[in-house]
Amino acid sequence: MKHIFWAPLLLLLGLTSCVSTFTENPDLPLLLVYARAGADGQAMLVAWDIATWEEPRPLSFALPADCRLFDLYPSPTDYILAVEFVCGGGPLVQVMNLRTAEVLTPAEQYQVDSRFQAWSADGRFLYLKADSLGAPFIFRFDLSNASRRRLDLPETVYDMAALSDGRILYALTRGLGFGSEVWVAAADGRRPHLLFAEPQHIVAYLRPSPDETHLAYIRLPDTSQPFPNGELWLRRLDGETTSLLSSADAGRGYAPAWSPDGQAIAFVMRVDLRNLWTNLAVYSLEKQEVSFLTEFKNAVVETPFWSPDGQFLTFNVVRNGTIQVWIAESNQGNPRPLDEAPFSCCAVWLPGR
Repeated sequence: MKHIFWAPLLLLLGLTSCVSTFTENPDLPLLLVYARAGADGQAMLVAWDIATWEEPRPLSFALPADCRLFDLYPSPTDYILAVEFVCGGGPLVQVMNLRTAEVLTPAEQYQVDSRFQAWSADGRFLYLKADSLGAPFIFRFDLSNASRRRLDLPETVYDMAALSDGRILYALTRGLGFGSEVWVAAADGRRPHLLFAEPQHIVAYLRPSPDETHLAYIRLPDTSQPFPNGELWLRRLDGETTSLLSSADAGRGYAPAWSPDGQAIAFVMRVDLRNLWTNLAVYSLEKQEVSFLTEFKNAVVETPFWSPDGQFLTFNVVRNGTIQVWIAESNQGNPRPLDEAPFSCCAVWLPGR
């Protein structure tokens, strides 16, 4: 999801310079975290314990000055969020520890802008792209000691994903008309190996399957045309076997999402080519068919997120000048707003989604 939330995002505590502590704890209760408008019209981050479905509680973080929320990226192992903002001086990523209220800025040492790229599978490392308007570079931030390591990767890397053995996948382009290349490398970027190339297309939103045998991604034409329609593709990670699964919305940042059991892929499908309206669709690998979970006539449905138990999907719905988080049951649909807030955005599941 790449949709800038309304400003300002007002939260309750000031920022602290303390370092977040990396803690691997897979037994933490499940939380649903998102941003919504409060009773006073201001916005706040809230956390919802879905075991009880009680009223969500506000989280105590403050927005950096002159910034708007861009997106949330949850740690796979702990109550930690990478939060990307759009600020006056460029993009900014901060790391927020929901258990300790500690906040840090990974790119602060470099004094440049920063964009989120990926979490490592164990939640210890954060990969970011910095100085995107100058001399771009990728660096890895270690949450265990707040250290930074600049990686020897091409400046044209635009998308990344991490595997459970520590290796990273990344996509790069050498310019308009040169297509894309997808590489695999060690966690520190060394020993790169070309996985595949698409000379006439851009490959984006790399998403390995839960068992890491396959890679789902969106392929779109290598063109200057804004928001072209694209395709959802599936490729084996150990070979060249590929499958075209469906047409898909492209160019607006809507990534595919694997179900936790690896049997389905949720994605955004364009249903109106003129107005760019979209709906949420699910491809079943067992049935090899697409079904729709939403049937909006004049809305933009954004990137879906599965709950770790696979029972629900959350997603933004943008229509009539508003943005709201909706939730649907994966096996029945029944989409509905998550709560009654007139504006809400960017729901993610913690830990693990």
